[in-house]
Amino acid sequence: LASAYGIAVTGTMIVDTVLAFIIIQALWQWTKATSVTFLSTFLAIDLLFFSSNSLKIPTGGWLPLVVATVLFLILTTWIKGRRLLSEYMDERKTLFEDLEEKISGKLARVEGTAIYLTRSLHGVPQVLLHNLEHNHVLHERIIVLSIVTTNEPYVDEAHLVKIRSFGENRNFYRVKLYYGFKQNADVRRALELCVQEGLDFDPKNASFFIGSEQVSFRNKSPMPKWRRGLFRFLFHNSSSAIDFFKIPVDQVVELGIRIEL
Repeated sequence: LASAYGIAVTGTMIVDTVLAFIIIQALWQWTKATSVTFLSTFLAIDLLFFSSNSLKIPTGGWLPLVVATVLFLILTTWIKGRRLLSEYMDERKTLFEDLEEKISGKLARVEGTAIYLTRSLHGVPQVLLHNLEHNHVLHERIIVLSIVTTNEPYVDEAHLVKIRSFGENRNFYRVKLYYGFKQNADVRRALELCVQEGLDFDPKNASFFIGSEQVSFRNKSPMPKWRRGLFRFLFHNSSSAIDFFKIPVDQVVELGIRIEL
Protein backbone atom coordinates (compact mmCIF):
# COMPACT_ATOMS: atom_id res chain seq x y z
CA LEU A 1 0.00 0.00 0.00
CA ALA A 2 2.85 2.40 0.75
CA SER A 3 4.25 1.94 -2.75
CA ALA A 4 0.85 2.44 -4.37
CA TYR A 5 0.20 5.51 -2.24
CA GLY A 6 3.48 7.18 -3.25
CA ILE A 7 2.83 6.71 -6.97
CA ALA A 8 -0.81 7.82 -6.61
CA VAL A 9 0.06 11.03 -4.75
CA THR A 10 2.93 12.11 -6.99
CA GLY A 11 0.95 11.22 -10.12
CA THR A 12 -1.94 13.33 -8.86
CA MET A 13 0.45 16.22 -8.31
CA ILE A 14 1.50 16.06 -11.97
CA VAL A 15 -2.10 15.99 -13.16
CA ASP A 16 -3.01 18.93 -10.90
CA THR A 17 -0.13 20.98 -12.28
CA VAL A 18 -1.20 20.34 -15.87
CA LEU A 19 -4.83 21.20 -15.06
CA ALA A 20 -3.72 24.39 -13.30
CA PHE A 21 -1.75 25.34 -16.42
CA ILE A 22 -4.87 24.87 -18.56
CA ILE A 23 -6.93 27.03 -16.19
CA ILE A 24 -4.47 29.93 -16.05
CA GLN A 25 -4.20 29.86 -19.83
CA ALA A 26 -7.85 29.42 -20.78
CA LEU A 27 -9.69 31.15 -17.93
CA TRP A 28 -7.28 33.50 -16.21
CA GLN A 29 -5.54 34.35 -19.51
CA TRP A 30 -2.06 34.74 -18.14
CA THR A 31 0.66 35.55 -20.63
CA LYS A 32 2.30 32.61 -22.35
CA ALA A 33 5.68 33.30 -20.74
CA THR A 34 4.20 33.41 -17.23
CA SER A 35 2.15 30.27 -17.83
CA VAL A 36 5.10 28.30 -19.18
CA THR A 37 7.26 29.44 -16.25
CA PHE A 38 4.59 28.26 -13.82
CA LEU A 39 4.24 24.92 -15.59
CA SER A 40 7.95 24.20 -15.91
CA THR A 41 8.70 25.14 -12.29
CA PHE A 42 6.04 23.03 -10.63
CA LEU A 43 6.24 20.22 -13.17
CA ALA A 44 9.98 19.86 -12.55
CA ILE A 45 9.32 19.44 -8.82
CA ASP A 46 6.46 17.00 -9.41
CA LEU A 47 8.49 14.89 -11.83
CA LEU A 48 11.34 14.77 -9.34
CA PHE A 49 9.02 13.32 -6.69
CA PHE A 50 7.43 10.93 -9.19
CA SER A 51 10.78 9.64 -10.47
CA SER A 52 11.99 9.01 -6.93
CA ASN A 53 8.86 6.92 -6.32
CA SER A 54 9.14 5.06 -9.62
CA LEU A 55 11.40 2.51 -7.94
CA LYS A 56 8.29 1.35 -6.05
CA ILE A 57 6.37 0.42 -9.22
CA PRO A 58 7.34 -3.30 -9.17
CA THR A 59 6.37 -3.62 -5.49
CA GLY A 60 2.81 -2.28 -5.72
CA GLY A 61 3.18 1.09 -7.40
CA TRP A 62 1.80 -0.43 -10.61
CA LEU A 63 -1.71 -0.59 -9.15
CA PRO A 64 -2.63 3.14 -9.34
CA LEU A 65 -1.06 3.30 -12.81
CA VAL A 66 -3.26 0.45 -14.03
CA VAL A 67 -6.38 1.96 -12.45
CA ALA A 68 -5.59 5.38 -13.95
CA THR A 69 -5.01 3.88 -17.40
CA VAL A 70 -8.30 1.96 -17.32
CA LEU A 71 -10.26 5.03 -16.21
CA PHE A 72 -8.54 7.17 -18.85
CA LEU A 73 -9.46 4.71 -21.60
CA ILE A 74 -13.08 4.57 -20.41
CA LEU A 75 -13.42 8.37 -20.28
CA THR A 76 -11.76 9.00 -23.65
CA THR A 77 -13.83 6.25 -25.27
CA TRP A 78 -17.03 7.84 -23.98
CA ILE A 79 -15.95 11.31 -25.15
CA LYS A 80 -14.98 10.07 -28.62
CA GLY A 81 -18.20 8.10 -28.99
CA ARG A 82 -20.36 11.04 -27.94
CA ARG A 83 -18.50 13.24 -30.42
CA LEU A 84 -19.21 10.77 -33.22
CA LEU A 85 -22.85 10.65 -32.15
CA SER A 86 -23.10 14.46 -32.29
CA GLU A 87 -21.51 14.49 -35.74
CA TYR A 88 -23.99 11.84 -36.90
CA MET A 89 -26.91 13.98 -35.72
CA ASP A 90 -25.47 17.15 -37.29
CA GLU A 91 -25.02 15.44 -40.67
CA ARG A 92 -28.71 14.49 -40.72
CA LYS A 93 -29.99 17.75 -39.32
CA THR A 94 -33.20 19.16 -40.81
CA LEU A 95 -34.23 22.77 -40.32
CA PHE A 96 -37.72 23.63 -39.12
CA GLU A 97 -38.32 25.67 -42.26
CA ASP A 98 -37.56 22.65 -44.44
CA LEU A 99 -39.75 20.43 -42.28
CA GLU A 100 -42.75 22.72 -42.73
CA GLU A 101 -42.44 22.49 -46.50
CA LYS A 102 -42.36 18.69 -46.36
CA ILE A 103 -45.34 18.25 -44.06
CA SER A 104 -47.56 21.04 -45.34
CA GLY A 105 -51.02 19.54 -45.84
CA LYS A 106 -49.72 15.96 -45.88
CA LEU A 107 -50.13 14.88 -42.26
CA ALA A 108 -53.04 14.46 -39.92
CA ARG A 109 -53.06 16.85 -36.98
CA VAL A 110 -54.07 15.67 -33.53
CA GLU A 111 -54.90 17.63 -30.43
CA GLY A 112 -52.44 18.12 -27.63
CA THR A 113 -48.81 18.96 -27.08
CA ALA A 114 -45.83 16.80 -28.00
CA ILE A 115 -42.50 17.48 -26.31
CA TYR A 116 -39.41 16.09 -28.03
CA LEU A 117 -36.20 15.88 -26.03
CA THR A 118 -32.99 16.36 -27.97
CA ARG A 119 -29.32 16.97 -27.28
CA SER A 120 -28.94 19.15 -30.36
CA LEU A 121 -29.55 22.87 -29.98
CA HIS A 122 -30.39 23.35 -33.66
CA GLY A 123 -32.64 21.69 -36.19
CA VAL A 124 -35.35 19.06 -35.92
CA PRO A 125 -34.64 16.13 -33.57
CA GLN A 126 -34.34 12.67 -35.10
CA VAL A 127 -37.08 11.30 -32.85
CA LEU A 128 -39.55 13.80 -34.34
CA LEU A 129 -38.64 12.78 -37.89
CA HIS A 130 -38.88 9.14 -36.87
CA ASN A 131 -42.35 9.67 -35.45
CA LEU A 132 -43.54 11.45 -38.60
CA GLU A 133 -42.09 8.75 -40.84
CA HIS A 134 -43.88 5.89 -39.10
CA ASN A 135 -47.03 7.39 -37.55
CA HIS A 136 -47.78 10.16 -40.08
CA VAL A 137 -49.36 12.43 -37.47
CA LEU A 138 -48.39 15.74 -35.97
CA HIS A 139 -49.61 17.26 -32.72
CA GLU A 140 -51.15 20.71 -32.85
CA ARG A 141 -48.31 22.02 -30.69
CA ILE A 142 -44.70 20.82 -30.95
CA ILE A 143 -42.08 21.66 -28.32
CA VAL A 144 -38.46 20.74 -28.96
CA LEU A 145 -36.73 20.69 -25.60
CA SER A 146 -32.98 20.94 -25.06
CA ILE A 147 -31.10 21.11 -21.78
CA VAL A 148 -27.90 23.15 -21.63
CA THR A 149 -25.33 22.89 -18.85
CA THR A 150 -23.56 26.21 -18.33
CA ASN A 151 -20.13 26.99 -16.91
CA GLU A 152 -21.76 28.61 -13.90
CA PRO A 153 -22.59 26.54 -10.79
CA TYR A 154 -26.16 27.84 -10.58
CA VAL A 155 -28.65 29.56 -12.88
CA ASP A 156 -31.52 31.62 -11.47
CA GLU A 157 -35.04 30.63 -12.47
CA ALA A 158 -35.41 34.03 -14.13
CA HIS A 159 -32.77 32.99 -16.69
CA LEU A 160 -33.51 29.27 -16.82
CA VAL A 161 -35.92 29.21 -19.78
CA LYS A 162 -35.58 30.55 -23.31
CA ILE A 163 -38.44 30.08 -25.77
CA ARG A 164 -38.49 30.65 -29.51
CA SER A 165 -41.42 29.97 -31.83
CA PHE A 166 -41.32 28.77 -35.44
CA GLY A 167 -43.77 28.06 -38.20
CA GLU A 168 -46.45 29.87 -40.10
CA ASN A 169 -48.93 29.30 -37.29
CA ARG A 170 -46.25 29.60 -34.59
CA ASN A 171 -47.00 26.06 -33.49
CA PHE A 172 -43.37 24.92 -33.27
CA TYR A 173 -41.40 25.93 -30.21
CA ARG A 174 -37.73 25.58 -29.38
CA VAL A 175 -37.30 25.58 -25.60
CA LYS A 176 -33.83 25.67 -24.05
CA LEU A 177 -33.36 25.05 -20.35
CA TYR A 178 -30.17 26.39 -18.80
CA TYR A 179 -28.80 24.75 -15.66
CA GLY A 180 -25.60 25.27 -13.73
CA PHE A 181 -23.17 22.39 -13.50
CA LYS A 182 -24.07 21.88 -9.83
CA GLN A 183 -27.82 21.83 -10.44
CA ASN A 184 -30.10 18.89 -11.17
CA ALA A 185 -32.43 19.41 -14.11
CA ASP A 186 -36.12 19.26 -13.25
CA VAL A 187 -38.14 19.27 -16.46
CA ARG A 188 -41.51 19.37 -14.73
CA ARG A 189 -40.63 22.56 -12.86
CA ALA A 190 -39.09 24.07 -16.00
CA LEU A 191 -42.27 23.46 -17.99
CA GLU A 192 -44.25 25.28 -15.31
CA LEU A 193 -41.91 28.23 -15.87
CA CYS A 194 -42.60 27.96 -19.61
CA VAL A 195 -46.31 28.37 -18.93
CA GLN A 196 -45.54 31.43 -16.82
CA GLU A 197 -43.52 32.79 -19.75
CA GLY A 198 -46.61 32.60 -21.96
CA LEU A 199 -46.36 29.16 -23.58
CA ASP A 200 -50.00 28.05 -23.71
CA PHE A 201 -50.22 24.33 -22.87
CA ASP A 202 -50.89 21.96 -19.99
CA PRO A 203 -47.68 20.16 -18.94
CA LYS A 204 -49.67 17.43 -17.18
CA ASN A 205 -51.38 16.43 -20.43
CA ALA A 206 -48.36 16.71 -22.72
CA SER A 207 -46.64 13.68 -24.28
CA PHE A 208 -42.86 13.34 -24.07
CA PHE A 209 -41.21 11.66 -27.05
CA ILE A 210 -37.76 10.25 -26.36
CA GLY A 211 -35.49 8.34 -28.70
CA SER A 212 -34.34 4.92 -27.52
CA GLU A 213 -31.09 4.83 -29.48
CA GLN A 214 -29.34 1.62 -30.51
CA VAL A 215 -25.74 2.22 -31.56
CA SER A 216 -23.85 0.13 -34.11
CA PHE A 217 -20.63 0.77 -36.04
CA ARG A 218 -19.70 0.71 -39.70
CA ASN A 219 -16.69 -1.33 -40.79
CA LYS A 220 -14.88 1.92 -41.58
CA SER A 221 -15.95 3.72 -38.43
CA PRO A 222 -13.35 6.17 -37.04
CA MET A 223 -13.82 4.47 -33.67
CA PRO A 224 -11.12 1.78 -33.20
CA LYS A 225 -12.53 -1.75 -33.08
CA TRP A 226 -11.34 -2.42 -29.54
CA ARG A 227 -13.27 0.63 -28.32
CA ARG A 228 -16.58 -0.08 -30.07
CA GLY A 229 -17.74 -2.76 -27.66
CA LEU A 230 -16.72 -0.61 -24.70
CA PHE A 231 -18.71 2.37 -25.98
CA ARG A 232 -21.76 0.21 -26.67
CA PHE A 233 -21.56 -1.10 -23.12
CA LEU A 234 -21.22 2.41 -21.66
CA PHE A 235 -24.00 3.79 -23.85
CA HIS A 236 -26.36 0.94 -23.02
CA ASN A 237 -25.79 1.40 -19.28
CA SER A 238 -25.91 5.21 -19.23
CA SER A 239 -28.56 6.95 -17.13
CA SER A 240 -32.06 7.12 -18.55
CA ALA A 241 -33.16 10.61 -19.56
CA ILE A 242 -36.53 9.88 -17.96
CA ASP A 243 -34.99 9.42 -14.53
CA PHE A 244 -32.20 11.96 -14.89
CA PHE A 245 -34.47 14.84 -15.93
CA LYS A 246 -37.39 13.82 -13.66
CA ILE A 247 -39.87 13.30 -16.49
CA PRO A 248 -43.26 11.78 -15.59
CA VAL A 249 -43.03 8.15 -16.68
CA ASP A 250 -46.72 7.85 -17.58
CA GLN A 251 -46.37 10.66 -20.13
CA VAL A 252 -43.40 9.20 -22.02
CA VAL A 253 -43.38 7.61 -25.48
CA GLU A 254 -40.11 5.94 -26.48
CA LEU A 255 -39.24 5.38 -30.13
CA GLY A 256 -36.42 3.08 -31.19
CA ILE A 257 -33.77 4.70 -33.37
CA ARG A 258 -30.85 2.79 -34.87
CA ILE A 259 -27.65 4.82 -35.24
CA GLU A 260 -24.67 3.62 -37.26
CA LEU A 261 -21.48 5.49 -36.45
